[in-house]
Amino acid sequence: MTFTRVPARESAVDACARAVREAILRGELRPGERLPPERDLADRLGVARLTLRAGLAKLAAAGLVAARQGSGYVVQDFRQRGGPDLVPGLLAAAGPYWCQESGRFAHAR
Repeated sequence: MTFTRVPARESAVDACARAVREAILRGELRPGERLPPERDLADRLGVARLTLRAGLAKLAAAGLVAARQGSGYVVQDFRQRGGPDLVPGLLAAAGPYWCQESGRFAHAR
């Protein structure tokens, strides 16, 4: 009897981190801006608050958000604090403005 491997799925924690990371990289959440309260954000993402907290902890470790006691999470400037692991997300966020041939961003006119 042979079995096929079950494809790996993205965990809920990773999905939360990805959703918030993409919003930051697309500019929907700007540096200095506070994230919505945990309860609201967890509801929007359809996850438990504990799952959301774990995802936000990953983003804090990557330098994308910072936890502030009593005021929640604040978006950090990824251009100053982010590492090379953000490059694929930045390219995806750039969409049609990324020029594959030159390896540069094209300016919208």
